[in-house]
Amino acid sequence: MKNLLLFGALVLCLNSYGQSKKQQIEALQGRADSITNVLKFQLKNLNNSKITDQSEIEALYLKEEDIKLAKLYLRKAKRNVKVGNIVSTVTVSISAVGTALLWKSFEGGWFDLTGLLLIGDGVLIGVGQAINIPLKISAKKNIELAKELINIH
Repeated sequence: MKNLLLFGALVLCLNSYGQSKKQQIEALQGRADSITNVLKFQLKNLNNSKITDQSEIEALYLKEEDIKLAKLYLRKAKRNVKVGNIVSTVTVSISAVGTALLWKSFEGGWFDLTGLLLIGDGVLIGVGQAINIPLKISAKKNIELAKELINIH
């Protein structure tokens, strides 16, 4: 039982970790949007003026492409965080409900299945985290790539 509580605390920590990722993604998306708006305004002004250097226009287009790529990384990170949180929540919920239902049905029977139920819960939660953790790692990498691209500009 002590191990189950420790594992539950670990799951809660990982879910709060996902929230900070979500906030990072939203902040970076806002920054990328503002940079995109500035770049569009600059390109519009440069295209309207006749006296412009072609390399200056190309540099702005390259910046715009970098920001588009950063937004793609952020969308992937957001999706990974969301899927990871859903998988984690579903596995913990199924484990809790399943244990409650099975425990109630075997209550007062000849066999004590508490150990078996706890093992099953541990396996189910472990599988959920085995899916969740790689998604979180991938999201972290995508956020770092997006940060690099956004901080260049």
